[in-house]
Amino acid sequence: MTTATDQAAEIAGAVGDRAHVAVLARPKHAGLVDELRRRWAGVEVLDVRGSVRELHVRLAALGPFDAVVDLAFDGADDRRERLALHVKQGGVYVERERGPAGARPVGHAQDVDAVAIVREHEVTDVLGADPSRGRLLHTVPGASLASRATVRTSHPLDLNPMPAAYQAPPAVLREWYDAVALPGQAVLSRGLLLPESFSTADGHRQVNPSIRKISPWFAHPPVLDGDPEPLEGDFVHLENVVPGHFGHALTEQISHVWAWHAARRARPGARALVFDPQGRLPGWQTDLLAAAGISADDLYVATGPVRVERLLGSTPMFSRPAYVHPGLATTYDDVGRALEAGAGPADRPAKVFFTRRIGRRSCRNADEVESRFAAAGYRVVLPEEHPLAEQVAMVRAATSVGGFAGSGVFQIAFAGAPKHVVLLTTENYPCHNEYLMSALLGHRLDLVVCRPDLPRPGPTFTRESFQSDFVFDSGREGAFLDDALAE
Repeated sequence: MTTATDQAAEIAGAVGDRAHVAVLARPKHAGLVDELRRRWAGVEVLDVRGSVRELHVRLAALGPFDAVVDLAFDGADDRRERLALHVKQGGVYVERERGPAGARPVGHAQDVDAVAIVREHEVTDVLGADPSRGRLLHTVPGASLASRATVRTSHPLDLNPMPAAYQAPPAVLREWYDAVALPGQAVLSRGLLLPESFSTADGHRQVNPSIRKISPWFAHPPVLDGDPEPLEGDFVHLENVVPGHFGHALTEQISHVWAWHAARRARPGARALVFDPQGRLPGWQTDLLAAAGISADDLYVATGPVRVERLLGSTPMFSRPAYVHPGLATTYDDVGRALEAGAGPADRPAKVFFTRRIGRRSCRNADEVESRFAAAGYRVVLPEEHPLAEQVAMVRAATSVGGFAGSGVFQIAFAGAPKHVVLLTTENYPCHNEYLMSALLGHRLDLVVCRPDLPRPGPTFTRESFQSDFVFDSGREGAFLDDALAE
């Protein structure tokens, strides 16, 4: 039987001259661990009795490593499959195999360049394991929200379950030291891809077009074109995954405004970090941010990657479709009142219908729909022909708001009070955003569910069917719409 010293020598041979090593072990491996500690000054020892997810978080915080050595046998293959990319490209993942002569180390070369993905609920553990990355500044407690919405649908909307209640997690403001932020929302802390890189806090739905995921736990490093511009001081990360997109700004960007105000209390000189290739935001977006208390002088509009001395990130209060935090209602109302005040007095209708002219998810007989709403007393409005302030003022003045589901009706978030909302959608477009807003504000939501030109090929989402055009079928949906418009 080989001694711990012999085993350590064999493992060291498999690791080679790599210096930064993580060892996965059980208490029974204490003797062997001691031998390995004598060989490597930079060894980190992790207890494999925790979950693989817990090991991932700790390895992410302390890594990436030149080598990972797994001393345990049970579950070793699963751990290697999930954890091997915590080893740097060119490093080695070592596990032990049982044999007639005892356990022998087997090295697996790691030839993939990867960064570990940190999820929102793992931030506290990551910063606890490695305080050199940053620290927590402020936390808004989590809260439950019983939906205040009343919903009717003309036909089933299978992709939107519309729960009766949500549980929002704590909203955390943190600062990351020496973080790299890129256009399109990706944010890096050394070998970590931070949760600031995603629009949602729900790990199952974390998608960013600028990020190529390898698995739910790892991604290829975002490509940097040259050295990032250095930024000294404090910057609040307010980028969203589709810069300059109206709907993403009204939902995702605004859901971080709570953190702007908390950050300015902690760091009075902090500025807001956003991106635009031309170095300037569209007018409607600067109006939106100004209404949220972020003036043009507060903005730093980067044109490319930046390396930030202290980047202040935060938990979104709106994470589609997982939750909406009750605290977002205050932000929406404050922004809505500020925009309304900027619109000035005008003769505004009691009923308004926001129509849609863009070339995807279009209603092919929109004229017929507009005529029905107009006959019921709705003023038909193309929102992009009016300043954002006027759009919001119309919604706040109205008792009823109609439209085609999508970002063109997201002004209902700033309504300030419950409204009757009548929307046309398709079986392929789940109204997650519209329902979350209605759940928060108490809107009465009538959804006219039409058949898309391109049905889903199965029970799951596809982008093509999601963006499909459609026709309002008066024989199928007309009676429901007439009933909704009569109220």
